[in-house]
Amino acid sequence: MEWTCDYGDGRLYRNVTIAELLDGRAVRVTDYRGEPTATPPWRRSLTAHLDMPDDGIWKDNAHLGHH
Repeated sequence: MEWTCDYGDGRLYRNVTIAELLDGRAVRVTDYRGEPTATPPWRRSLTAHLDMPDDGIWKDNAHLGHH
């Protein structure tokens, strides 16, 4: 699952939760949380900037265009 969260500092963090299911129950859950960062210079040519939507909800895969 991908989700966005505000930890109270006014910045929106992108997060991913991965759950391993067994018989319909979560037996292992791993969360990855990412603090907003600037793209380092060495990676700028490899990425494209995506502006955060005004409502704070990222578009789904079908609506991201070429990304």
